[in-house]
Amino acid sequence: MNRLTRMTLCAVLLSSGSAYAGDGYHCYDFSRLAEDTHLEVGDVIETRHATIKIQPYLQNGQPITSDASRVELATSAIAGGSSPELELKLVALSVVPKKPVTGVRTRIAQSISKPGGFADVVLMANGHRQGSGDGFAGLDGAELGNSAKGIVQVSADMAAPKTGNWHSGRLELRAKPGSAIEGFTISGHTWRADDLCLKR
Repeated sequence: MNRLTRMTLCAVLLSSGSAYAGDGYHCYDFSRLAEDTHLEVGDVIETRHATIKIQPYLQNGQPITSDASRVELATSAIAGGSSPELELKLVALSVVPKKPVTGVRTRIAQSISKPGGFADVVLMANGHRQGSGDGFAGLDGAELGNSAKGIVQVSADMAAPKTGNWHSGRLELRAKPGSAIEGFTISGHTWRADDLCLKR
């Protein structure tokens, strides 16, 4: 599938579906994504409210390139939304809202092996980066950004599985009063995402 086709499909995809109606969020699911869509590092997705770029996975703050890097559609609902959802491997999603926002919500899941492998994640907001070796849950309570660009509070409500390796829940970014979120990046090894929501 060529780049133009992928971008067109994703633009349609992210103009669909409200997941958190009535609270000021503009939310997008992935129900209109073509079943055979395959996105690669470097692809740029233009949507109504944001520009999204597929970027390399970050490990210890360094970009890691791999032939295994990919973003595809999965017919599962591991992240907690409804099928389908995005399946991501060794990539980061960089999101720049068309206008600064005050809040972000997304459903998210991460595969962490029983010994704790593949738990490294990195979250960036307003140019400030923070990593966690304990998965997305390790980012709960973090503050990113700076006084010039705005301070962003992180909430990660993740549940460990009773069986299997998938930790799932919600990741939220909230701008402190007087601040805004100009852009953010989520990076993980093997993860799923659904219902990306932005609030102005």
